[in-house]
Amino acid sequence: MRALAFIVLISLSAMTSRAYAGDPKIPAGAQPLNDAGIKSLLDGKKFSFIAYDKRLTGTASWDAQSGSVSGAYVVKHAQRGIYTQGWFVGEGKNCTQSPGKKAVCHMIYRYGDGFMEVNENGSVHSVSVPAAQ
Repeated sequence: MRALAFIVLISLSAMTSRAYAGDPKIPAGAQPLNDAGIKSLLDGKKFSFIAYDKRLTGTASWDAQSGSVSGAYVVKHAQRGIYTQGWFVGEGKNCTQSPGKKAVCHMIYRYGDGFMEVNENGSVHSVSVPAAQ
């Protein structure tokens, strides 16, 4: 299992340098998902992501029943770790919260089989695609 996680992180790390060359834009005419759409898309699923505003790659497994998201990450090709955060959806936003920290919320747009998380200012925070199982 550790070997598989390492392979996923190395693959994501290799993708990162190419992906940052041109940060993605919200597709023309795309509309943000509502609460039910966000939960339906994310709950019980695992995604691989690239965060463009933080230069971060990783995986995220979303679980509405426990109200958590967990996975592994790589920051700027160097710092690696695992995480678990609180997860909730409200007012058309997907929110995560680390213990003792303020919640971070993003609008969610469908993006192929995955999704984009979009900041309040309209910039793309991250793009997530279904992770290999």
